Amino acid sequence: EMEIQPEAVTQEVLVEMYKVKTIEELNVRATPNGTILGVIAPWSIVSVYGTSLYNGATWYKVKFGIRTGYIHSYYTTTNLLLNSFASSVSVDRMVSMIGVLAKTDNARIAGTQSEKSAGDYLTTSLTSLGYTTQRQWFPTWVKLADGTRGADSTSSNIFATYNYDANKKTVLLMAHYDSVYTYGADDNASGVAMVVELARYLKTRVLDVNVAILLTGAEEGRHHGSLYYADHPLIPLSSLALVINCDMVGAGTTYEIYNYLATMQQGYYSKYALNIGKQFKLTTVQTLSSWSDHTSFEQKNVPTITFMNLKSYPYYHTDNDTVSRISKTVLRNISNIILNVIEEVDRKY
Repeated sequence: EMEIQPEAVTQEVLVEMYKVKTIEELNVRATPNGTILGVIAPWSIVSVYGTSLYNGATWYKVKFGIRTGYIHSYYTTTNLLLNSFASSVSVDRMVSMIGVLAKTDNARIAGTQSEKSAGDYLTTSLTSLGYTTQRQWFPTWVKLADGTRGADSTSSNIFATYNYDANKKTVLLMAHYDSVYTYGADDNASGVAMVVELARYLKTRVLDVNVAILLTGAEEGRHHGSLYYADHPLIPLSSLALVINCDMVGAGTTYEIYNYLATMQQGYYSKYALNIGKQFKLTTVQTLSSWSDHTSFEQKNVPTITFMNLKSYPYYHTDNDTVSRISKTVLRNISNIILNVIEEVDRKY
């Protein structure tokens, strides 16, 4: 595993990746809009230790040599890659939530009481963060341990927004919270915990796009929740700038970015995420697959990115998929890529 380390990106790489033609040095100030302490090289990766608001703008508190200083958020969307994990986002909280969701075997099988209880817990968690939540129920059935169809039942999606503005485009952060007949720690308590923790952080950001949350039920083997939402959206699909799907994001050695359609794989944000991963010196690859909820949205021509470290995780759909297999480093690295992608979406709108 590899921790993200600060490293400057060369001008040649920058121009090739992002087609940027002019580059400025970035002023670091003692206080928001205060005395200039010095400059940071363009397209450096910086560690962010907090944020402050000044005259309606966000300023990032960053390490500058042995001192701390502030950089205007404008520069983070044009000239910086963010490493935002000193205090803003907690992987310990992610691991704690994974432990709650994956504390028993057969943890969250779709259509069962255990899945409904997990949905109750997650709805309460998002509500406690100040999000407006809606529970969207839909018909499904219980998949038996041998893979055959069991009793008819219901499941639900959990949709949440914070200060939603219908005039803005929206980034939809998504993860499925059901599992198969395992503990389901990486698949997919990890994705759910990541989305909830990012929701905690992103509500503090001043963005020109909305960030909405969708936790889907009954994904395993059927995609019932995402299919139902795509057919019965709670905000217009046309308002979605990007869907970011987190499915198995807590373990593995490769960082896999999935799309369903080749045209989507060649899209701007998929390539952007791939390049961000490579700039963080992570083994990052692209894959075409229908094996997650992104498929339901791509079929509706909505741009998506799915992060799913499937190929390098041998405990997928086994009883060894436990919280002990979860890597804080992987959680941190994928969250970092996602935050940078959201910053890029925000810059474009």
